[in-house]
Amino acid sequence: MNWLIWSNQHQGWWAPLELGYVKERDKAGRFTIERATEICVKTNCCLLGESPNEAMCPDWDAPRKDEE
Repeated sequence: MNWLIWSNQHQGWWAPLELGYVKERDKAGRFTIERATEICVKTNCCLLGESPNEAMCPDWDAPRKDEE
């Protein structure tokens, strides 16, 4: 399964190849769970009570391997 990353700071999805941000979900980059976790852990330096800078979510709309 691929993962998307939402940036609360930039109010957009991480773009493909980590090159900026896009507003449309269908144009967002898709990342492995390992890379998405790495990005979110590295960028989320928020204080108690604050929203994280980045949040990852599964790409539920992508076809599963058994559906391809």
